[in-house]
Amino acid sequence: MKMFIGIALVAGCLHTASAAPASDIGTTYFGLVSDLQAMAGGTYTVREWGAIEERLDRLIESAEARGEANWAVEARLVKARVHSEMRRQHDEALRELDAIRHAYEGRDDVPAMKKVFVTEAAVYSRKGDASAVNRVIREFKNSPHYDSEEYDFSGGFGPNDPLVVQRPNAMGAESISVTAMEVLRTQARYSPGQPFPEFQVTDTAGNVHRLGDYQGKVLLVDFWHSGWTNWKRDLPVLKASYKAHHREGLEVLGICLERDRSAAAAFAEANGITWPLVYGEFDLAHQLGIFGEASNVLVGPGGIILARNLHEGDLSAAIRSALER
Repeated sequence: MKMFIGIALVAGCLHTASAAPASDIGTTYFGLVSDLQAMAGGTYTVREWGAIEERLDRLIESAEARGEANWAVEARLVKARVHSEMRRQHDEALRELDAIRHAYEGRDDVPAMKKVFVTEAAVYSRKGDASAVNRVIREFKNSPHYDSEEYDFSGGFGPNDPLVVQRPNAMGAESISVTAMEVLRTQARYSPGQPFPEFQVTDTAGNVHRLGDYQGKVLLVDFWHSGWTNWKRDLPVLKASYKAHHREGLEVLGICLERDRSAAAAFAEANGITWPLVYGEFDLAHQLGIFGEASNVLVGPGGIILARNLHEGDLSAAIRSALER
């Protein structure tokens, strides 16, 4: 049978804590996560980040003192994700995750431990280390936290296109941790420094686009969906960059991951998107490990990936830097 699940889980973005009573520690945890989500994409001082870490450390100490191991792991996971996702301090994140593993790996009564493995795989994916992701998968399978069921999946490109997980029967564990890590391994294989895969797509004007067509150019491959809030937030930055730098060699190829082509095309026209747009092509997104998230890939003149998942100021800065090379 089929099971519908949230895209964030497959992407390794495990914001939600494991099911637990809404204790005061849980209430504090969710309040802190809410504050962090509000900070996403912003620029903050070292002092402001220090204040967040102090709040996390107090929460961890409180959970551990009260013997609430699962909340302690959840809070430490947030700390690791702050380091990796928001501050790009991947080695710090790995040290935190290693400490969690040493403290709790043998505990089969801590549901959040599954997330530790997925989060570790996500950090290695950002570092472009597919072999390390493979190692984490093996270690997870040998741990007491492993769910032996693995699933094939499809879909998952937007709010109205849920990820469909194929399950052989209705019984069994609900975890899709290995599936999540498989996606992260794919993303690691196409990380900065790796060649962008060969492709062939046709835009709305009937023009065929191949990787070789962009030799000597800086190419941003923009995977989009009009229902993605983060993508719509970044759209003005992308439009401004395209207008400012197109004559200097910047090309943008928009690949729409929306099933309703007419609605997406109407959105593009209403919002003045002028770069080539492609509809109904999902293979490249699958190949790059993109599922239900605002994603882009910046490719240099030689076809090498320069950066992935750029947003707001980072997007415009990376484009300028690439053109100056």
